[in-house]
Amino acid sequence: LYGCDVSTVALKYAKEFGSGKVTYKKIKGKKLPFKDNYFDACVALDVIEHVSDIDFFLKEVRRVLKKDGLFFSHTPTEGQPLTHTWFWSKIRLGSKMTFRRYGHVHPELTHSQIQDKLKRGGFMIIKKNYSEHIIFQFLSILIYFIPLEILELILKNKADLYKDKGIMISRSKKKSENKYIIYFRNLWIHLSYLARLLTYWELELFKFFWIGALKINILAIKR
Repeated sequence: LYGCDVSTVALKYAKEFGSGKVTYKKIKGKKLPFKDNYFDACVALDVIEHVSDIDFFLKEVRRVLKKDGLFFSHTPTEGQPLTHTWFWSKIRLGSKMTFRRYGHVHPELTHSQIQDKLKRGGFMIIKKNYSEHIIFQFLSILIYFIPLEILELILKNKADLYKDKGIMISRSKKKSENKYIIYFRNLWIHLSYLARLLTYWELELFKFFWIGALKINILAIKR
């Protein structure tokens, strides 16, 4: 197993909190740090929305895949009608919140755009389904975005330090001047676990239902 990222900090945390079974490499420039025809399969979970040049990224994925290699992508489509991100953009309120909180640079993406880019990039779609429907989106606003905005008011531009579960578990083991914030954050983490019980069943029931789905999940093969 191999993983790669442009961020030295991200790779550091991946090694620290990971299983130890993955070899990590840093991406320098735009090209993936692997040879041609190297992998049987590539996986991009919540990656495409962070990549400025999606077409070049897919070209690189295709380059490192072997003949008939598989590619699985799990991608938010924030421009898809009837999603909460689409709604915020229409009323011009909170339209940049996913860029500010997640670093997403493609708020325009839709289900059809992702599929078109894959097809133009030399892939054939084998399977697809959908996730993060209305319950997930409502809970993400309630449990993720609203607490972050509250922390932002208290901490003055430092709320993002408290959104990463791995970092918080590490920090909670040390003495901290913000121990009450850490207690709040750990409670927040446990609430998110409870929310996942609801979203799991939503996913199972509606995974082939595209209306209002924030994410599209695609399994494709290199042509």
